[in-house]
Amino acid sequence: NSFLTEQNIPYDIANAIAPLSMCSLTKSVSVGIALSKIKETTPVEFKTLVETAVRVKRLAKNAKQNIKVNSALFKESIENEALNELTSISKKAEQENHSKPTTLLALTQPMINYFDKVLVMDKDDKTKQNRLAFLSNADNLYTNFANFEEISI
Repeated sequence: NSFLTEQNIPYDIANAIAPLSMCSLTKSVSVGIALSKIKETTPVEFKTLVETAVRVKRLAKNAKQNIKVNSALFKESIENEALNELTSISKKAEQENHSKPTTLLALTQPMINYFDKVLVMDKDDKTKQNRLAFLSNADNLYTNFANFEEISI
């Protein structure tokens, strides 16, 4: 972490991206600088991004392993919309080698809309597990950039 903070990356962001440095120090520095810039230049959007990523992570922890998202189980149109956004943004992030966290900003509003209209912990277990699987996929995307629970807002 000291190397990351020496690159003018704030301590909390350095902690959040520290696991990335195990794979690629160059990528972790790039992500850290980009997150720092977002935090500095658009603090409201940054706060919303972090809050959304943390909310996703906390719910995704309830997901059962190896369950794939089944769009046939969706009850709300926003579920398909959010899945389509997640798929599109995940592809873009993968093409960029998960090095541009600005990509995640495009997922924030669809996830907010999702949470506004969808009760994740549905009384029907199949529906609930499907929704948790979706959130687990979203969490995997966020985690490719940082552990947002480590970031102070």
